[in-house]
Amino acid sequence: MDTAINTLHIQNFKSIRSALLHPRRVNIIIGQPNAGKSTVLEAMSLLGSVPYEQQDKFVGSFVRYDKPRQLFHDNLTASPIKIETDRDLCLLGKYSQGPGYRYASFSQEAYRELRTQMGTPLAGGHLSRAGDDGALLDRLGPYLLRTGGPPTPGGYYYTELDKRGRPGLGAPAEARYLSSGSPWYPQAVKPYRFRSEAKLAVARPGSALFPPHGDNLVRVLETNADLRREFTGLFAAQGLSLRVRVDAGRLEISKDLDGLSYVYPYQSTGDALRHYGFLLAVLESNRKAVLLLEEPETHLYPDYATELVRRIVAGSGNQFFITTHSPHLFTQVIENMVPFENRALELAVFVAHYQDHQTKIRQLSDEELRNVQGDSAHAFRTLSRAATPEAVVMR
Repeated sequence: MDTAINTLHIQNFKSIRSALLHPRRVNIIIGQPNAGKSTVLEAMSLLGSVPYEQQDKFVGSFVRYDKPRQLFHDNLTASPIKIETDRDLCLLGKYSQGPGYRYASFSQEAYRELRTQMGTPLAGGHLSRAGDDGALLDRLGPYLLRTGGPPTPGGYYYTELDKRGRPGLGAPAEARYLSSGSPWYPQAVKPYRFRSEAKLAVARPGSALFPPHGDNLVRVLETNADLRREFTGLFAAQGLSLRVRVDAGRLEISKDLDGLSYVYPYQSTGDALRHYGFLLAVLESNRKAVLLLEEPETHLYPDYATELVRRIVAGSGNQFFITTHSPHLFTQVIENMVPFENRALELAVFVAHYQDHQTKIRQLSDEELRNVQGDSAHAFRTLSRAATPEAVVMR
């Protein structure tokens, strides 16, 4: 998968002071509650979810915060937040003077080119340039506004935030952002989160389920016959029929009894069935995307969780970052990937723990993953509860 993230470096974001990850195709993040598992997904959302934002608040649909300063580690804004992959990076920093913030995301090529154009070419390596990124952000906005946004290889996206997180450049641009040529965004990082009361028939571009809540599900089912058949089969197993009302833009559930038909709103069915259908739509409507799933096992019947893992393991068209509190889901992933050489090389497991007032993340080695096999439920509980995963001795 040519769009996969192979290196992820998170700096100065929420509880993470600095974390360097080497992801694979399937990435599982475990750890104690409040250890910072979801912070990894939020950091990735800061990098790649801007085009899917539905609120006036910057990435408010994907990242939990009240004011932008809360996005910074320990609320300290002296150094910018930096989220970097082998392909793209983003910076969020406070104005050197004034209450606002500046946000920019770039391809690696555009980042290097803009620095050269601005007279500050890179002098260090991949991880040695954090010291002057704040100064770069301070100069970047005026430079782009003055030059009209020069073209660059790859691309960039720039905006400014007020003290409450509302994006916009204000006068004289009176726009929400600047970008290179046609709007450019980093690789497709898509955080998904099931919400029971979500809308279902919002018009969205493309054929994939729209993050975070899949509010275009009706259109996705209308255009994807294979997925529609799967949805139909889910409800048929319950003696029900799914109706995609193209004319009315809604989903309905019906049952026939003694020659009578009864029709119910789709939202009136149980959360477990709809949550599983939502996850099926995520998996089957996306291609070459980075999919972020926070505790997908919530409300899922165990058989549904098992089938979900089977599809994740078997598919090669997307990359997954999954947080979980479920020994069952963890065990299913381990037992379906580690015993097989080609699949084992596609799996990464990260253990998040809170130590010295910050989130630290350790990646299990391939040897540790092999040791986990056969007793993965016990290993999950041991690793998740350990205050210092480095001290855990695998059998």
